[in-house]
Amino acid sequence: MQELTLRGSPFDQSVVIGDTFSERIRARASACGRLTPESEYLSEAERASECPDSDDSILYLAQCAELLFYIREHAPDLIELMHGVARGAGCTFEEIFRLNCQRAIAATRPREDIFTSCSAVAARTDDAGIVLARTGDYEIDPAKPKPLLPGTWDNDAVVFEVVPDSGMRHVLFGSAETLVAGDGMNEAGVSFGCLNLPYGPPRTGGGIPYNLVGRALVQRAESVEHAAQILSGWRQASRAKCWPVVDAAGGCLAIEKCFDRTGLVRAAPDGVFAQANDYLSPELRDLADHNESSADRVRTLREFISRAQARGGVTVATMEAAVRLHAEAGSLCRHGDAGRSDTLGFTTSAVLYLPEQSKMRVLYGDHPCRTHFQELTFDF
Repeated sequence: MQELTLRGSPFDQSVVIGDTFSERIRARASACGRLTPESEYLSEAERASECPDSDDSILYLAQCAELLFYIREHAPDLIELMHGVARGAGCTFEEIFRLNCQRAIAATRPREDIFTSCSAVAARTDDAGIVLARTGDYEIDPAKPKPLLPGTWDNDAVVFEVVPDSGMRHVLFGSAETLVAGDGMNEAGVSFGCLNLPYGPPRTGGGIPYNLVGRALVQRAESVEHAAQILSGWRQASRAKCWPVVDAAGGCLAIEKCFDRTGLVRAAPDGVFAQANDYLSPELRDLADHNESSADRVRTLREFISRAQARGGVTVATMEAAVRLHAEAGSLCRHGDAGRSDTLGFTTSAVLYLPEQSKMRVLYGDHPCRTHFQELTFDF
């Protein structure tokens, strides 16, 4: 795990990103659209993007234009970030735009395969206030050997500490080679992860690419309700996502987003919400896939937290234990086995957000049950 501090304007921040990871960014940009031996265990979105423009270049360029115009109007800082990365890495803007937006373009195509991965739970703890915990999973192909895990810390992920000229100071847990950032926390304690949802109806219109939404959200949102307001006002290009969000005031909310539609999942009366990979909000329930794995994991989480509450209370240790859970149906720590325990889900990361203490606890590159969290404390 690498740590990088970014300051100044979006352009100034991302020049540092481009310069620091220039070799990797150039290699990734030059490989756009080509399958490589390393593609075997890419995420579903990355696999979907392996053929961005080969079948219809005119349609591809039209989709690029729709995205570009929408981002420029609604989140121009993302455009500046891409310009800065291009400058720092010695690439063209077009190369960096394609690298960061190709997932959204490719995923607008109709898809029948269902990918279920990642889970999240939020609850108030006795020792740290509200805590959000989430796992990072992906699906494996049963016909292929399971991938080897590199260990707790490796060089594929970066912690970005950002002190912008304007907007909220924040930290992001993201990629070294793209601007994707699925986890973050800002100085108001607004903390978020993201989970895949079923695709829903295919869309081709402009929006903010789902893999860039977190980077745009984290410097703007002042509370969970403000985050919901912001996301409701944006179209999210292609892939549907659930954004579980908590803040330093104790707010918690799961925001489901599918293109221009938004749904909200609020905590239950016991103050807990649990979410996996299906729509739970009343506003988007018509898109639900009624996925068994998702329902099993939500049930496992809710029952585990309920038992802890009945025994006297929930602590940070309880939330750490939640992401290590194994169960006959709906394990949170999954090892890629078939059946209702893992359903071929393969867990390689977990994050706990402690917004009232400006802390994150992160494990990356190994199964949660086999390693320990590393605590990161931020001086906002």
